[in-house]
Amino acid sequence: MAGNWIKLHRKTLRSAVADDMVMLGRWTWILLNANWAERQLLNGTTLQAGQLMVGMERLAVSWGCSKSSAYRGTQKFKDLEMITTKPGTAGTLITICNWSIYQANGDKGGTIVERSWNDAGTQGGTQMERGADPEEEGKNVRKKECKDEIGEWVLPLDMDTPEVRQSLEAFQVMRSRIGKPIRSLPDASRIFKQFDDRDQLLRALDFVIANDYQGLHPKYGWIDGKPDEPLRRLI
Repeated sequence: MAGNWIKLHRKTLRSAVADDMVMLGRWTWILLNANWAERQLLNGTTLQAGQLMVGMERLAVSWGCSKSSAYRGTQKFKDLEMITTKPGTAGTLITICNWSIYQANGDKGGTIVERSWNDAGTQGGTQMERGADPEEEGKNVRKKECKDEIGEWVLPLDMDTPEVRQSLEAFQVMRSRIGKPIRSLPDASRIFKQFDDRDQLLRALDFVIANDYQGLHPKYGWIDGKPDEPLRRLI
């Protein structure tokens, strides 16, 4: 694919954002602003094809909304497994899932069902000719392409809700902003065993985010009041 245009697949008409013109416009903006080839930023960060680095403030200006609305928009795309995000000090790294499937090299031409799945030609014919299900093959590729280097949060079933996930992402952003990024989310998830329930975890997250504390401790979620000073429980 050349850097001057993108491919918009007709399956978009059947996607979860097709009936929401705001979300469809935002999705198109993400596609248009993603890198079409590997390049290095001035800060040394290397972006791959299908990735872009953007701050929530710039995203809000580009989308014509508030920063909180921009954040919720990216979260919705994440929930739909259309992108993954990785917060950092230079902004949020957005990776588009299945970029290589729908935005393959332009010198091959054609739509996704007109191109061979394998560039080397080891799986001859198109998906349609092979009888393959693009949805299922896309899911398999998505799992490989969108794996985050720092892993994912591992939450107990009774705490795994969208509200908790959103607060944890805000916690990640805060940790990166204060120069204390979380290195491994699975390792950091061990602290959750010390919380009694979801509400206590949410209260603790609200407290540490509001006060720029890097440590998360169950005591911050007590109803009887916050501690006088942060405990040295780091994740």
